[in-house]
Amino acid sequence: MGHLKIGERVHWFDVLKSTNEYLTLELDNYLPGEVIITHCQSNGLGMGQNTWESETRKNLTFSFFLKPKSITAGQQFFLNICISLGVFDFVKAIVPNQLVKVKWPNDIYINEGKVAGILIKNAISGNQIMHTIIGIGLNVNQLEFKSEVKNPVSLRNFLISELDLQDCLDKLCVSVNHRVDQLEFALFHKLKNDYIEALFGTGEWRLYKYNNRLLTATIKGISEFGMLKLKTREGEIIEGDIKEIEFVI
Repeated sequence: MGHLKIGERVHWFDVLKSTNEYLTLELDNYLPGEVIITHCQSNGLGMGQNTWESETRKNLTFSFFLKPKSITAGQQFFLNICISLGVFDFVKAIVPNQLVKVKWPNDIYINEGKVAGILIKNAISGNQIMHTIIGIGLNVNQLEFKSEVKNPVSLRNFLISELDLQDCLDKLCVSVNHRVDQLEFALFHKLKNDYIEALFGTGEWRLYKYNNRLLTATIKGISEFGMLKLKTREGEIIEGDIKEIEFVI
């Protein structure tokens, strides 16, 4: 089977429990790049045990899968980088007068509010990525949030009128495709530099929690395997994953 550009073929559903879960079960029936999207996601998945709240017909909640050829399993964090930057680019274009950042590893923030989340699951055999399933939740027109998720915002919070969801999906897919093309052409240096520049907290001293210890630190970069590198005011270099390092916002 071949593959499509992301969003070249879109399948809309009225209700799905989770687009990632559905696609995982139905993977053989779709091509890489086909988008599974729902008007109502009844139990959207987030990082770890988190869920994703989305009001019916107000936001974008969708999934697709890829079969990347340009990277090995050891380079899988570059998938996170290119998808995060694709969503980041789109959001920045919609609200150019706001501060848009990527909160490591892949939440998209406007100022200090979360507007989008990304969930990536890789199927790996040896050092090869067999496929990767990517779920994106983007708050578009929702104005009120009832869940316990910290500081959610939508694009609509910064705009005068509602956005058209299909138009947003089309433009978002163009942005993500652009970054995936960079990955396919092995532009690793550019992707990593753009990602670090886009990171929430880059160039700032901010408060972090590291293994339940509060500290003030600045971002020094990302390790080969996607770990966040911090430097404390005392000069200590810390490297950790999402379970070890937490932003204090």
